Amino acid sequence: MNADMLVNSPELARQHKQAKARRARLFGRCPAQGGQLSAPPPKRPSSERRPVLSPEEAAEQRVARRREVDRIRREKARALREGAPPIQRVIPPLPEGYDPSRPTVPGIMRFVAAYYGCTAQDLQSPSRIHTVVKPRQVAMYLVKTLTTRSMSEVGRRFGGRDHTTALHAVRKIAALIGEASDLTAEVEALRLKLTGGDAA
Repeated sequence: MNADMLVNSPELARQHKQAKARRARLFGRCPAQGGQLSAPPPKRPSSERRPVLSPEEAAEQRVARRREVDRIRREKARALREGAPPIQRVIPPLPEGYDPSRPTVPGIMRFVAAYYGCTAQDLQSPSRIHTVVKPRQVAMYLVKTLTTRSMSEVGRRFGGRDHTTALHAVRKIAALIGEASDLTAEVEALRLKLTGGDAA
């Protein structure tokens, strides 16, 4: 390749343009503004600057922050134990085409999701937030108790999870039903509606 071809190479021109843009960014020039120097950010007054802490002061600050977080967590846990006012949910209508005499996985998923204010896609998603995890576990429990699906099939229908995840969900809800009266009432109302019972 001779010198003329090298100078007129489109690839070389592209690299030169990229290098020029990088230099403009590094030295504070803005090509979009005609190559003018961008104004430096105003300095904060010395009174507003964060004071430099000694290692001991920084350690004390971290400890105080952790104690505050622990205090908030304890207060939330105590509020849950003492029983905050339960959310009054309304039993939704059964999904269109659902037959109570033959419960199906999609029908149960849509029904439980509508009751808890989420979607069937949420139950199949990898989300682990409480407002999705609880409905997902309740739906898995109802699918297992109202259908003949195996644990492997239940897990697979809920976003490709394995059978151990489904087993954990079913066992957890079964254990909580005997302890949490609110959850017991919720699951029983959902079960009655799904099987054609008298739940409103």
